[in-house]
Amino acid sequence: LCFVSIYRVFPVINWRIRMKILIAYYSKTGVTKRLAEKLSSKLGAEIEVLIDKKKRSGILGWIFGGRDGMKKNPTEIGKIKHDPSKYDVVIVGGPLWGFNSVAPAARTFLTQNIDKIRKVAFFMTRGGAKPSTAALLDLKDVSSGKALDDTLDLRESELDSDISREKIEIFAKVIEKIK
Repeated sequence: LCFVSIYRVFPVINWRIRMKILIAYYSKTGVTKRLAEKLSSKLGAEIEVLIDKKKRSGILGWIFGGRDGMKKNPTEIGKIKHDPSKYDVVIVGGPLWGFNSVAPAARTFLTQNIDKIRKVAFFMTRGGAKPSTAALLDLKDVSSGKALDDTLDLRESELDSDISREKIEIFAKVIEKIK
């Protein structure tokens, strides 16, 4: 009886202390937000919503956002609420913009905080069929050798599919194995 009550007060997964995970993401349309929430639920991670202070609405916002993504231009992001140095792993996510880059807010977060991050992983969402390979490789290059090899890249159309659930499960298992 005593063991059961201690277990309820101090839950330990697999008899070890649970890793602290932060998911930092930018989402313009809500697709990346949905994926971030699924990952957070699966991993028990906290969420940092990245706010791009540049106006990204309308056709001009879309055009200039794509240009900024392609050119890897930094942007001004809102003040973050979570200190990345307090986490074992930070997972950075965003949509594919400009055919070969993550949205500027996600890339800016990474470049501004890489010195505080112990280990980093990446996920991306995209509307088209072309994989986010170039953008994910760019993020790995920026990460100063702290990036995991495994990434998660999902199309908007597959977000609620069995394929998506399987990919999320595999990605979560990789994150959970980090020591």
